[in-house]
Amino acid sequence: MPVLIAGGPKARNERDVLEMVRGAMDAGASGIAMGRKIWQSPDPAGMIRALAAIIRQGASVDEAAGLLDRAPAPAG
Repeated sequence: MPVLIAGGPKARNERDVLEMVRGAMDAGASGIAMGRKIWQSPDPAGMIRALAAIIRQGASVDEAAGLLDRAPAPAG
């Protein structure tokens, strides 16, 4: 039976979220069901890329964190 993890407790930062998901995957989870932790990220698209890398490719937290954009794109 597939096991999904929910968003969980409030995270201090994006790395905490990535560590939680990596730990869940290591413990046998099949995936995640998250909303707020993605949409409240400074880089929601990057957070989705990072989480997908952990879930689909087995990326480490450091590898996944490298997929996050640290500065917002310039407007225009």
